[in-house]
Amino acid sequence: MKRTGLIVYNPQFDAILLVHRLENEKDYWVVPSIQLNPNEAPKTAAKRICSEKLNLKLNRFEEAFTTEAENYYFYTETDTIEAPAWHDGPKTKGNLYVPAFVRIHELTNINLVGKEVKDRLCYFFSKLKKGND
Repeated sequence: MKRTGLIVYNPQFDAILLVHRLENEKDYWVVPSIQLNPNEAPKTAAKRICSEKLNLKLNRFEEAFTTEAENYYFYTETDTIEAPAWHDGPKTKGNLYVPAFVRIHELTNINLVGKEVKDRLCYFFSKLKKGND
């Protein structure tokens, strides 16, 4: 199934919100994302991540990139410095979802799942920084 991810950026700290996953003894990071509902627009799903999963009130959503698997990623900014809790249904025993802000320069050093997503994130922020210089 296709997914939508949300890149929540804090420009003051030059950090993005990621979800640290601890699952069956695996330790990795992901961009907050959800499956698209049937006939749901990707931008609507991005807004749903904010309201249902992160409980953040953000209004501006810009398309950042689309992966080859047609997963959609949107960009937004926040001035919040504290990572919100991840709101979800019941979890399988032993699985944790822990949102945390990660500085952009640390992206290459963490186990961010999805090489294409990691590469595109790094490229996206390199372009963003050049545009702000």
